Amino acid sequence: SGGPSKTPFDRVRLRVEVASDARTGRYPFRIVTPQGISNALVLDVSEHPVVAEPDGSHDDPETAIAVAKIPGVFTGRIARRGETDYYALEAKAGDTMTFEAISGLPSIGGPGGNAQGFDPQLQIFEQAGSWFDPKRWNRIAANDEPLWVIARLTDAYLAYRFARSGRYLLRVEAF
Repeated sequence: SGGPSKTPFDRVRLRVEVASDARTGRYPFRIVTPQGISNALVLDVSEHPVVAEPDGSHDDPETAIAVAKIPGVFTGRIARRGETDYYALEAKAGDTMTFEAISGLPSIGGPGGNAQGFDPQLQIFEQAGSWFDPKRWNRIAANDEPLWVIARLTDAYLAYRFARSGRYLLRVEAF
């Protein structure tokens, strides 16, 4: 009725160890408690090392997170409405790269978002400059899932072939 939820909740801290020879992929799991069974959550197992998003704001090209090694996996968080994270990377002409932003939850909260309100979108920018702004970045590619469907993942996926060698920015934001 307009106010904060009065429903109590429990927080669980979980440590998971994955065998070095485990197959990559997404593994759903649930937690069983005396009060019942949790919603399904997903554990992503990657063949690449996972790098935590550095502390601080990364919401403009000057504070972009430097991607030192490709392929790479970053774990980060869009913590508030309107937050954006930039990643800076180098590409060679002809390189094809695939980017994916995983929201972690199916869309159950309403159009355009999951229970946490996060529907990721990916965009790639190249520095192009203009008369008015020599540091101008132009968007050259973007992707979000093509449509919103209840109980479907809101993950964003983008594959792009770079025409020129240079420094590029990847922007992750909530739609």
